[in-house]
Amino acid sequence: MTQSDSPFSFWQQFRLFPAALHFYVRACLKISRRDYVEKPVRFLPGLTAQQQNVIETLNAHYHAYFEQRLNYLNSLENYHLLHLLHVHRAYLPSTAACMVDVGSRNFVYLPVFMHLFSPKEIHGVEIDAYPLMTDGHTRFSQATYYLSFYASSFYHVCDFLRFRHTRPGSCDVISMFYPFVSPRPFLSWSLPKSAYHPENFFKHAHQLLVPGGALMMINQGYKEFLRASYYAQWAGFKNTYYALCRSLLLPRPDVPILSVWNR
Repeated sequence: MTQSDSPFSFWQQFRLFPAALHFYVRACLKISRRDYVEKPVRFLPGLTAQQQNVIETLNAHYHAYFEQRLNYLNSLENYHLLHLLHVHRAYLPSTAACMVDVGSRNFVYLPVFMHLFSPKEIHGVEIDAYPLMTDGHTRFSQATYYLSFYASSFYHVCDFLRFRHTRPGSCDVISMFYPFVSPRPFLSWSLPKSAYHPENFFKHAHQLLVPGGALMMINQGYKEFLRASYYAQWAGFKNTYYALCRSLLLPRPDVPILSVWNR
């Protein structure tokens, strides 16, 4: 690859110093309230007729009923992702014995993966698990709660390049939703410069997958998709499907692009 030594400008690198400091402080302190428990909303008020129809259709297919376990916002976000993937279901993997989700945040989308792919084993990987939320909890404490509903689900706090809990060539599906492939989005997440390595990121994903295994990716807008495609192809992936996701349950600033890549 012909990439410059640093993809960041001088001023961007200057901004990375406090970001790295904040990251390492919260990773070391791990301050959080204990025992996160989410109060289910049970009912979703204020929906448009179109949103109601979409959710009814999804529940008819998957019996998801996210509102019975999740709060209002998390229920809608799960229905949003489930709908986005359901529209393109024919082009996605049908099942997964072993699945890895990269950049899982608090792993709130775990129910979507379980309903869609029924993995026998699923791993969430998140490098920044300890930012403090407004309720005093962290992503880690929230993820622990979501994991409690599903056996053989795991959450790993580490850089994806250090993830070694599945053997190379043993994973069926890897999901990446909005991976960092350009400096500007990366800067907004207060991560250290060492966490930005898209070339190695995609190469490691390629190594983890079984031959014929699938990388399922969502990018925000066409420019991000083009950059991610460049890195995916460099790592050895072959694109089998991509599409603009215009049918959305919730609005997004840019039209997401879903793509599927095979090893």
